[in-house]
Amino acid sequence: MMMVLLSIVIFIFIALIEVPGLLRKNQKRELIAFVALLLPGMAITIMLSLNIRVPNPVKGIEYLVQHLLQYLSTIMT
Repeated sequence: MMMVLLSIVIFIFIALIEVPGLLRKNQKRELIAFVALLLPGMAITIMLSLNIRVPNPVKGIEYLVQHLLQYLSTIMT
């Protein structure tokens, strides 16, 4: 449980450092991208801290690319 709290504190610290600068410079797209990467990263870190098995994202990417290539090959022929 201590690792979960430490992880949350670290992610909050990172957000407190980065977000004010993005808001001050009015960089809304960058802020959205930052949050879109920070939150899944935090979720994965907490899951790993709790010894929850995190699925390998490469398998999902392989599945999508394989089916996309099959679809494109049927269109091209």
